[in-house]
Amino acid sequence: MNISLENRVIWLAPERTGSSITKKIFENYNFFSVTKKNDYKLLDFRQTVHSHENKLSEQYSNFNIITNIRNPYDRVFACYQKFYLEKPILRNIKDFKEKFSIWVAENFWSLGFYVFLSPRYDDVNNFFQKWTFEKQDVDYFIKMENLKEDLIKLPFISKEEGEIERINDLLKDNSFKNERYHSFQDAYDVKSAKLVYEFFKPCFYKFDYDPFSFTKELLSDGDKISFIHNTFD
Repeated sequence: MNISLENRVIWLAPERTGSSITKKIFENYNFFSVTKKNDYKLLDFRQTVHSHENKLSEQYSNFNIITNIRNPYDRVFACYQKFYLEKPILRNIKDFKEKFSIWVAENFWSLGFYVFLSPRYDDVNNFFQKWTFEKQDVDYFIKMENLKEDLIKLPFISKEEGEIERINDLLKDNSFKNERYHSFQDAYDVKSAKLVYEFFKPCFYKFDYDPFSFTKELLSDGDKISFIHNTFD
């Protein structure tokens, strides 16, 4: 986890949700990284990287919780490109969509409506299970799709002109953006989308993401009903 004792907040930072640029903004607000690797010592953000761990200490149970979040369809797609592709960018959309669908089916397993991760995801490489937000309460969330606006809404972020300019400059010059040939909406078919939707259903509802945003096509009411209510059997 990441923590600011001064602001009495814990910041959770899922992979591929704009956490790197958020960390740079939080460097001015007395944040520390807390990781198992460093024996849970508080390490100043200006001297270390941020933590992707989601373990919360009862010592800070009265702190507010902030999290970065991203449309689950887009986040799974981004993790696939970042962590699992030998070549992060594939130009051929047909081959890309087929490869991605195979990867989703190999990693998200289904039984009825229940979807679970394959055993390949241990505690170290678990990019998904720890971020379903099924039980975790959140006081503030920062959507990657609405990064600047959600950051500025945080009560401890200075609204002074100089700080707003700094945030604007950091977001404008964000070196962490991916150059991608394809949108996540180019990558999904109905089956792969259904697997991701069922696994991350708490995220869709907690953070108000559209279950049908996996496609650019206009779905009929029947298609939407089928998508939500049909099982994999």
